Amino acid sequence: MYVILDRNLERIGSLSNEGGTPFWGDEVSIQIADQDADITPSDVPVNYNIGTEQTNQKNWNHTLNSINIPYGYPDTDKIVIGSSLAYQDPTNNRWYVMRITDIDDGFTTSGVHYKSAIGINLSIWDMLHTKTNAWNNDDPSWHDGAGDVYLKQVVGALLEGTGWVPGEIDYSGDALGVTISGMDNAQSQLQNICKAFNCEIDAYVLFNSAGQIVEKRIDFVNELGVDEGRTIRFGDDLIDMKRKTTDANLITRLYPYNVNGTGIESVNGGKGYVEDEEANNLYSSGVLNIDGAKFLEGTVQSSTIANLSSLKDWAKTQVLPKFNHPRINYEITLSNNFTAGLGDTIRILDPKMVPEAGVKSRVIQRTISQADPNQNKVIVGEFVTLQVITPSIIQQIQNDINNNVRGLINDLRNGTKTASVQLITPTGKSWSKEDSSKTIIARVFVDGTNLTSYLSQSAFIWTKTNTVTGVHDLIWEEKHKDDGYQVTLDDGDVGNITCTIEGDYLKTEAELSISIDNSLFFDKKRVDLPKDHWGDAIAGAFQYQWYDEVNQMLITSVAYTEGTKGQGNRSNADDTKYHRFKLDGTYVDSMIVQGGGHGSSFGAHLVDGVPEIWTLSTNTAGGNISLGRFKWVPNAVVNQGNGVEVIAEMPSIDGHWFRRIACDFEQGWVLSVMASGPVEVLRVDDLLAGKWNPIYSFKIQQFGFNPVASTESNFNTMQSNDIHFPYMFINSGDANKKDPRILSCINVVTESEVFHRENLIETFGDKWVENYFEPETIGYYHDKEGAYVLQGFAMLTAEHDVNYLHRTLFKTRLNVRDDSGDKKNYIDKDTSGEEENVA
Repeated sequence: MYVILDRNLERIGSLSNEGGTPFWGDEVSIQIADQDADITPSDVPVNYNIGTEQTNQKNWNHTLNSINIPYGYPDTDKIVIGSSLAYQDPTNNRWYVMRITDIDDGFTTSGVHYKSAIGINLSIWDMLHTKTNAWNNDDPSWHDGAGDVYLKQVVGALLEGTGWVPGEIDYSGDALGVTISGMDNAQSQLQNICKAFNCEIDAYVLFNSAGQIVEKRIDFVNELGVDEGRTIRFGDDLIDMKRKTTDANLITRLYPYNVNGTGIESVNGGKGYVEDEEANNLYSSGVLNIDGAKFLEGTVQSSTIANLSSLKDWAKTQVLPKFNHPRINYEITLSNNFTAGLGDTIRILDPKMVPEAGVKSRVIQRTISQADPNQNKVIVGEFVTLQVITPSIIQQIQNDINNNVRGLINDLRNGTKTASVQLITPTGKSWSKEDSSKTIIARVFVDGTNLTSYLSQSAFIWTKTNTVTGVHDLIWEEKHKDDGYQVTLDDGDVGNITCTIEGDYLKTEAELSISIDNSLFFDKKRVDLPKDHWGDAIAGAFQYQWYDEVNQMLITSVAYTEGTKGQGNRSNADDTKYHRFKLDGTYVDSMIVQGGGHGSSFGAHLVDGVPEIWTLSTNTAGGNISLGRFKWVPNAVVNQGNGVEVIAEMPSIDGHWFRRIACDFEQGWVLSVMASGPVEVLRVDDLLAGKWNPIYSFKIQQFGFNPVASTESNFNTMQSNDIHFPYMFINSGDANKKDPRILSCINVVTESEVFHRENLIETFGDKWVENYFEPETIGYYHDKEGAYVLQGFAMLTAEHDVNYLHRTLFKTRLNVRDDSGDKKNYIDKDTSGEEENVA
């Protein structure tokens, strides 16, 4: 919808294709940089800021390229010279006003008469028609190191008399002396300021509740847009893509000159240039009478720098890196499911393009159509130098189905390999008085690799025959035809049970997959954490975090070794502190659980609106290893017999007892993972009856993990885990790259790995420091949009040469494979492919 405004910006009508006056062929373009401008080294600003380097020419523009309105509707006649169209951008919810500058009247081939209009952002119109007052304050004595203050002064002088006011002024660069000419219009001076300060502009309006414009505002910021780790992929939301590469201004040897025309020979060992030999070897070629590749030469003269050492540094670190490689821009068409705002950082993945397209860059231009969203396009380019992320990001996608699995699936499909079916009966084959049901699980292997997760439910064909006559029990088979890899027998149900695999239902993706797009859910600097209820600093790692969706809070666990306030001088490394926070990081309260262990995983749910936590528990003497539970009591100190209830005692395995606990209360399961590898899955009902009775058990070593001491090679540092039956989520990895940061999902019933993801720091945004990145939490949740996991990390940022430790949570969507199109076509009683009889 577009709102029609008169020349006084009063609302007088609207355009809408959902009733009222319709429109078609609308196109709005907005940009922060030109796509094709081949800048020269002299265009590089001296006040260059790390992280905001530009190779496309900075140029803000916002135009209404076209819109057509047919005659004969209530508001058609309100489209006149002087009127404006306002629209709301869904990527930032801001309102923009486009002042109509040209109108054509015509008719279509079918005889429909219509108006056609074009226009520009109202601020550009206003600024083009405002002569500036001369302004000059280039005295460096007052604005050194205060670029934001100086920019506010410049913007204030520029906007005087335009009808527009400064909005957000967010600038961290150094200030330069800027002069506003009294002989130019305000728009040309605005563009000069944009280039001089290397800042970005957004001009929009604010409406009040009555629909009247109350303010016309212009922001001047370091960067528009956000980086939420979002990715667009070929075959998914990437509809079309064109890649344009140019080396028109490629330079590998640069000769700089200062404001007086002097070169850098005196400060550069007699050489008047800086160069990049590696880039030259990549992009240049040999010529006659020259050994090796000829350097690609260029010159630059600074209009402000006199000091030769500063000139050399500027040329080497700021100018040459912009021109020592071909520049690439991508024009991409997105599906309606993927929106990207101006300045947003997105990732583009197209493994089929040669070479593979795997880049991360910012949106420098957008084209928007409300009448036909299929025409929406964005251009991403070397406004921030393209960070090539192939093959790591593409490899991460391919981790969803590794090369071994891919090869085995292809071999199965072309008939060069065959699958074998293994039937498992967790509670045995014979009935006892205590048995009310029995479960049979089918697992499918190819060359020893479990591929069960790559078979849809329709792939499993269960049959039951009489052990004497061989006659099929058709009623039983019809009942269980959609059971998938697991069937449950009724009390006393006997016969020959077989399972056949139908290869048509073999998939190239697992039953559950994980997105590579991560959005920041929670972030708190450790230095900003307050002291807790007992006056202790909250300094320990957040071993696990549980999201209380109802109360919108997080409960975190921290290993506690400093003794307990009010409990004498007891100090026990097996104590745990739990802290509760609001989602904005506000501290709420805490608990101390004596004998609560490391806190690396726990289960939690609400009971009568109060959190109840299930976790490992020992008594204060260090014995009685149990599964315990306790209700949240703000700022309480609890232990076994005093707030902590023992649910069931835990037996040791191979002399070990430490377990990480996770719970799926929704479906009634508890997960236990031991540091040495054993995994047990138990029913909540059994545990509440005091029975430690694992229904499913295996070792994580089956899936390539090596949970040994960090002194050994090829090890995995095991972190936390969670369960949403039948899926177990487990993460591992150390802070400083001692071992990879792995997130794995395992189907505990079929013992098949569903996905195996190496978490790469660049997929979580740009602000994190690579040398410290430790996995902590992994938790499963679901909302109205589907399932997701919350992944917690300890991460570093570098701010003004100071490193800060952050406690973070990232939200990552899970995708359930769509098998709805599978149609089982049987009963076929050819039993030649049947595997394993079970009585």
